[in-house]
Amino acid sequence: MKEIIFGAVALGIVGVGVYKGAPATSAPDVYEMTQAEAVEKLTSKAIPKSSQAFSGPFGTMDVVTHTPSPDKITWSASGDHAAALCEVTLTPVETTHVRVVTECGSEAPSAGVTGGALNDIISVSMIEFVDSTLEDRPFNENVVMAASTAAFAKRYPTMVKDAVQMDMEMRKMQQEGNQGQ
Repeated sequence: MKEIIFGAVALGIVGVGVYKGAPATSAPDVYEMTQAEAVEKLTSKAIPKSSQAFSGPFGTMDVVTHTPSPDKITWSASGDHAAALCEVTLTPVETTHVRVVTECGSEAPSAGVTGGALNDIISVSMIEFVDSTLEDRPFNENVVMAASTAAFAKRYPTMVKDAVQMDMEMRKMQQEGNQGQ
């Protein structure tokens, strides 16, 4: 028993040492370039418009890129049935690296119970757009597809519950409407 406790304590100490010892420049959202270089790359690459499900963050929506300050870039997207806004915040890490944090939100009145999953998919797609742009590689639709599947799976129980609730409310409204006739 003492060996198990000693082993767990030793493993914990090693784990903390590895965690504390990792340089800030090795995080997945940190890129080896200056803030200005990252802004230049991200603002000069157009987000492609596509009807293919996983080929870009905003599908067929029209996109406008804006740089409100040296440390922020926004992409506003709008279409017939939805709108989305993604913002990237760029923070220098040491003198040769930049941390890039991506946040997105969307509004789609017709999305119903899938609205949260839609936000997740747009976020995943935008993160892949940022990664592929800053890493000088092609946009990887497979990454987006896998993450989108996970987003739907994570939200599926809530989506079903909300859909059942909406159905019950609609049936109740229909019954009340039929009684008033």
